[in-house]
Amino acid sequence: MMSRVLSNIMLALLVLFSAQAFSQSKDELEKKKKQLEKDIQYTQSLMQEAAKNKESSIEQLNLLTTKISIRQELIDNIVAQVRLLNKQISETGKIVQRLEDDLKKLKSEYAKMIYYAYKNKGYYDRLMFLFSAEDFNQAYKRLKYMQQYTKYRQKQAELIQQTQKALSAQIEDYEKQKKQKSALLTKSEEEKLQITTEIDQKNRLVESLQDKEKELRRELKKKQKEAEKINKAIEDAIRREIELARKKAEEKAKEKGTKVEVKASGFALTPAEAAVSGNFENNKGRLIWPVERGSITGSFGTQKHPVLAGVTTNNTGVDISTDRDMTARAVFDGSVSAIFSVPGGNKAVMVRHGEYISVYVNLAHVNVKMNDEIKLKDEIGTVATDHSTGQTALHFELWKGKILLNPADWILKSK
Repeated sequence: MMSRVLSNIMLALLVLFSAQAFSQSKDELEKKKKQLEKDIQYTQSLMQEAAKNKESSIEQLNLLTTKISIRQELIDNIVAQVRLLNKQISETGKIVQRLEDDLKKLKSEYAKMIYYAYKNKGYYDRLMFLFSAEDFNQAYKRLKYMQQYTKYRQKQAELIQQTQKALSAQIEDYEKQKKQKSALLTKSEEEKLQITTEIDQKNRLVESLQDKEKELRRELKKKQKEAEKINKAIEDAIRREIELARKKAEEKAKEKGTKVEVKASGFALTPAEAAVSGNFENNKGRLIWPVERGSITGSFGTQKHPVLAGVTTNNTGVDISTDRDMTARAVFDGSVSAIFSVPGGNKAVMVRHGEYISVYVNLAHVNVKMNDEIKLKDEIGTVATDHSTGQTALHFELWKGKILLNPADWILKSK
């Protein structure tokens, strides 16, 4: 009996340990939930800024689409928390039941022991039990038995107290978990209602934009031409950078009597540059955002146009909508390798990190000069605002030599 009860108490302790692991998972989900809620609020503030422009715009639509996407991620997060809680509630319920069963058995056994002790409580009875022994050894064993029996009763009493304490803690956790689940389910329903409203809002916005199809096509054509010019400027700058790096590496190799190793990216690197490149690569998925606050409203790669049927667009980076006068910042240590103008009168800056290159496009003002050595978070320049739409957005690209990369794979998922 005692061993079975002890095993169940050990089980309760194991559940407490598993609850700690559960708590860690829950804390991670809760942290992500709070970040998503902040992202929704921030995107809403950007939408309010864009709405100052009375006419419907693609920028407003992109912001709303981003907001819906974040809210769906929030709903998925809540569902994951509920699923985790269901598992924990089930496990806790089982432990509560087993502890209640054990407590009943412990109390029953203890009551029998007390009754037996009561029936044999007389000092004379205990003496008779000892003196009726056949010899000294048997009397000694009977004395030890009486002492062990007394200790056993004490342990039983302690065990009942421990089990009651463990049971109370488990019941408290059980009720707390049920309340948390109820709150999450309520939150989930609220978010579902909100996302339905936002989808309706998006559909109305799409309909209003479809009435301006000719204007949208003209605007798209203009932007595509501007993007082509920017892409060509970036590619030409990268080509020049690769050629300069090769010449530099050849000179170093000639001095040391070694051969130049050309990477698949096209770059030939000095040992120092190779170290920077390796550090950059090791930080994939952990690079900071190129702005302190922002929301990705333009994803990398080929996308369907949000309004024009049968039309696709290709984005060579990510577009990050942000606050007015927001500063673009370096995502990693490096050196400024190019500064050039882009259509519309704004600027772009390229920063080299070994064989990797980060590009910051659509800057109203630039705070760096050619060949400047910069550190993580150093200010690159001020992000420009489009006064016709009210949108402030940074276009951010990443390259590995001549190879274009998806920045979303490299920067942190949360700012």
